[in-house]
Amino acid sequence: MSRNSSVKRRLSKILDEIERTDITVDTIKEAWLDQYGCRFLPHANNLSVAIKMHADWIPAGGPIRKKTVYIRRVKAASD
Repeated sequence: MSRNSSVKRRLSKILDEIERTDITVDTIKEAWLDQYGCRFLPHANNLSVAIKMHADWIPAGGPIRKKTVYIRRVKAASD
């Protein structure tokens, strides 16, 4: 398995398991460090692309402190 596909698989797993309703790239970094340590920590650009491509998360509008917030698609539909 190539490094790129294993990173994508790990990111998808993290995004599926997060219990929060809103996240930022820093949230994903913290979850990655908790599960896998600092080895192969993806760049913030790769993390944001993974969040945007994931089916459960959508951008929530304007950035807060220069960080884009993402919310669960289900929560956005209920609002």
